[in-house]
Amino acid sequence: MVSTDVVFTAYNKDRGHTYTLFEGTPDTVGMAHIVKRRPNMATRVVAIKYAVENADIAFSDKDHEDRERIYCEGADPTRPSMHMSVVVKYNTATEGTILTAWPTDKISSGGGDITYVKRKY
Repeated sequence: MVSTDVVFTAYNKDRGHTYTLFEGTPDTVGMAHIVKRRPNMATRVVAIKYAVENADIAFSDKDHEDRERIYCEGADPTRPSMHMSVVVKYNTATEGTILTAWPTDKISSGGGDITYVKRKY
């Protein structure tokens, strides 16, 4: 694969946003970067996709106005109580590129403001 190969494109219908994960490079962004930092993420591509499609909450990045941190609980069926954290860089208002992702047991705004909360019915 080359760094510009698409691993997946996902759509969050509640937000009207499209997210793309590229193969990337180990030293920059994308799936290669994610796996270099966290080898166990190599088998969790579906969990990353699920997280952006079903986001529970998102925060702006205090240092980068075009980035957002997205969290989704239960994205990984092997760790249902954990959240998947996904960092996205927006190319337009509704289209983003996934930079990195990791499982976590804590939600952290990273100093940013809430930009989205999933509506509960």
